[in-house]
Amino acid sequence: NSFCTLLAARMAAVLNDGSPAALRALELASVPGFLINHDEQQLIILHGVAESKDPAQHQAIPAALEVIAKSRVAQNTLNYKVEMKKVVSFESANAVASAAATPTPGTGNTPAPGDKPAKGAKKPEPKAAPAPDAPPPPPKPDRSPEEIATAIADYCDARCAHHGVNTVLLGVGASMQGKSIAVGTVAKEFVKRFRSRDGRRLLFLKSTGPVIRPTAALRMIVLVIPESPEPTAHLKEALAMCSAQGRGDRIGVLVVANNGRPKPAADATEAVVSMADSEEAAEERDPTQAITAECIEILHQHGLRDASTGHVADEGASMAQETFPLMNHLVLEPTNQLPTPTVDEVPNQLIKSLGGFKCDFLVVPPASGSDPVIASDQLALACLAAPKPHVM
Repeated sequence: NSFCTLLAARMAAVLNDGSPAALRALELASVPGFLINHDEQQLIILHGVAESKDPAQHQAIPAALEVIAKSRVAQNTLNYKVEMKKVVSFESANAVASAAATPTPGTGNTPAPGDKPAKGAKKPEPKAAPAPDAPPPPPKPDRSPEEIATAIADYCDARCAHHGVNTVLLGVGASMQGKSIAVGTVAKEFVKRFRSRDGRRLLFLKSTGPVIRPTAALRMIVLVIPESPEPTAHLKEALAMCSAQGRGDRIGVLVVANNGRPKPAADATEAVVSMADSEEAAEERDPTQAITAECIEILHQHGLRDASTGHVADEGASMAQETFPLMNHLVLEPTNQLPTPTVDEVPNQLIKSLGGFKCDFLVVPPASGSDPVIASDQLALACLAAPKPHVM
């Protein structure tokens, strides 16, 4: 896209180009208490302006304001402000057409005034004038898509820092490649730039993703990779965000049981430890058991129990959680080329496993600066390309 709109709040920002997915992101961000408090915080609308005569490219802000005006939970309560900035310009179509159609005197086959043709030379045939109604050539952007994406990310980064924003929402899925989402350059730039930054959260809303109703509870599956430096940090963050809303959101955990290790011979939910092995040696060989126990303890601290285990939900916990899987394990299947694959190498196995869950969001671990192979940007982009679910 040659333009984009950014909506920023003290705690959240929504990047919006007027597409259906971006407007869904705006609708979710406008829900009071989800990411911002309408009584204390302000939503800032930042619009990247492009020099274009196409009226369709200037409907992002009206479309965004219409979403707010029609929202039963945001109208008359959401405080917002509009800021604008030009992020890309175009060459003048008239100048391009004029330069292409106007000959330069004394050059080429066009004689300058007063010049006489050489002896024996044929008089140059006059070139046909372009039709008066011929359309001018299309305008050319003065930047590549990657440069535009970088400029948008720079602008977003600066405004987020100014407003104290730690959450950015984007819409993806404006175009498709078969059954997969064509992830654009802006989304790729945001994944590369912000996933590894401490305290910055990204939410990607998909045009093909589940419908999220403003007052309904969210259903999330948190992907946990035991080899990550802090494998449960994003689980704690997701739980803290959901618990603060009081909607009774449902949280489940999906642990990769054999990331880069041989497929376990027994059920991934049970650690097989021989009598000759110590507990420490077993955990060093396969950290799944320890991480699973840690995840269960964290979930229990937030009053979440799994109905399949026979536990009863704590007082105040969501009854809806009783029908949502609490702990799950993903056992990666080896391939001919990869006898011990990682989830980064076979993301399709993760995407396929998600088909068994009715969830709104997949929570992906942040990028690891110490080991970029673990929860890499390629894994995040593969999750974005899947039609469902939305990605955090």
